[in-house]
Amino acid sequence: MRNNETLRDATDRVLERETGLHNIYSEQIHTFSSVDRDPRGRVISTVFMSLVDKTMGNESLSDGALWMKLAVKQRKNSIHVSLTDGTMTVAFSAKQLKLHPIVAVWL
Repeated sequence: MRNNETLRDATDRVLERETGLHNIYSEQIHTFSSVDRDPRGRVISTVFMSLVDKTMGNESLSDGALWMKLAVKQRKNSIHVSLTDGTMTVAFSAKQLKLHPIVAVWL
């Protein structure tokens, strides 16, 4: 993260660098902040997830990025997106989808 950018700005910059995509909706998933995570010193990591159509971007990604398969289930007022290996599920509310139509189009 650069001195002159927010966490969201850094996320957008890295996503574009790694995939060639820009103006993509992303959701903050989790922040890892255990004091003893790294023996070299204090490290805080925040994970974001972006839902995109793989055909919109670069087929060849840089070493820091990967495409992951998702399972999508629509509920009454939300969309539940899960990694197919079952390790994480994220729910997006209908309000979020209206604000970010690219997610609704992709789903």
